[in-house]
Amino acid sequence: MRIALSGGFCSGKTLVRRYWRSQFDIPTFSMDAWVSRLYREDTTLHKEAQRCFGKEVIKLGVIDRNMLRALFCAQNPAWDCFEEVVHQRVFAWMLRETQEYKGVLIESPLLSERSLSYFSRIVVVDAERELRHARALQRGYTQKEWLAITRRQLSRYAYIRLADDIVSTARNTEESMRAQVDRLGIRYRQFF
Repeated sequence: MRIALSGGFCSGKTLVRRYWRSQFDIPTFSMDAWVSRLYREDTTLHKEAQRCFGKEVIKLGVIDRNMLRALFCAQNPAWDCFEEVVHQRVFAWMLRETQEYKGVLIESPLLSERSLSYFSRIVVVDAERELRHARALQRGYTQKEWLAITRRQLSRYAYIRLADDIVSTARNTEESMRAQVDRLGIRYRQFF
């Protein structure tokens, strides 16, 4: 069973995943970590990036994430084609990496109608837009980057509609989040 841990940009997904793993000794994975690895190691993806954006997108044998972020924020028309290939590659990687486990929790910001079929359950990490915006700025994202990223994601309400369960990080306290994850972790033990 694959459980998606998803939610809007800067909602607190990584914090929730790390706490869940520390408390419940279950296999957890991060799509972002897999994408980073693909950007470093996947020569097919390197070729696709060069086809879409030019040779300068590869620096020292690795896809330049800063350049990709700039292209994304500039709404480069080739982005959709490249993103489709990234999604195909990362979901194939996910299937390989998780096949040996009875159940896994996967932090997945890449939630779309198409990707729903990969997951048995969806846990959404939720926080108000204003709080997520403040977190993004604290992490060094610019206003332009914030707007570009949030425009491409599902709305907060779309995430909530897809959710089997919700963990709210709106109170911005780890104690509240931990209590919610503790309750879910006990319920979800049967899947692991």
